[in-house]
Amino acid sequence: MNTLNYGNNWGNLFILAHEVGHHINGHSLDLVLYAADAVESVSLAQSRQQELEADEFAGFVLARLGGPISSANEVISKISKDSDDSYNTHPSRDKRLKATAKGYNNASINNNSKPNELIIFEGVLTSKEAIDIYQNGEKSELEGNLYDAISFYSKSAKLNYIFSFFKMAMVKLSLGDENGALNDLNLYINNGGKYPWAFNERARIYYNKGLYIEALNDYKSVLYYDPNGEFVSNPYYSIGHCRASLGDMDGACKEWKIASEKGNKFAANDILKYCH
Repeated sequence: MNTLNYGNNWGNLFILAHEVGHHINGHSLDLVLYAADAVESVSLAQSRQQELEADEFAGFVLARLGGPISSANEVISKISKDSDDSYNTHPSRDKRLKATAKGYNNASINNNSKPNELIIFEGVLTSKEAIDIYQNGEKSELEGNLYDAISFYSKSAKLNYIFSFFKMAMVKLSLGDENGALNDLNLYINNGGKYPWAFNERARIYYNKGLYIEALNDYKSVLYYDPNGEFVSNPYYSIGHCRASLGDMDGACKEWKIASEKGNKFAANDILKYCH
């Protein structure tokens, strides 16, 4: 902070709020979910998206506390570049400035509510404790802590952080609560959420429930929102199973062929078994 801002307190606060924003959006809890094999590790695209979410949150906090957006812009200008960010963990300067401005402006729109410091610091505590408990092997305590995380995300969602619905769903899936996860995924998607992994997880739940048409439509949404497979790799294999479950073997075989060409080893086995 001292190196970047030379005593600029608003700039320092923006940096701190950015890091807290990672906790608010559940990025740190993902470490627990990775360890439990509940989610895959983030891609570069996901990492850049997480940075933008943290910037947006930090801009919101800065505005609500009366700080100037110029302090945030100064920090971002020092730590980012205007260049192709395709192979970087952090977004380009222009994207970060826009995300910060979005959060800053949203604070003015929603000026009837006060910042909730309790929610901010509950997020830090919940994430850290969950990581420590999991690493110590105390899984029974981890489950209780994850329920605390659900409570935290629920509070965050009420402050219009709709991504919290997705995070609650992931926590509930790690606890085996598919129905609760489905409800939260519906809330996330129905409120405008477009994160491809949310559609992928909802499709998986639908498939497990025998709702093959709904699952198929969600897998198609994965392809629509993630055509390059940056977030969800190779959904064609799952689409093939949906079509097979609906009695469309020709369609299933076509999907499995695409999946196999894209490197899915299981698709090749299904082609040998069911396709002629």
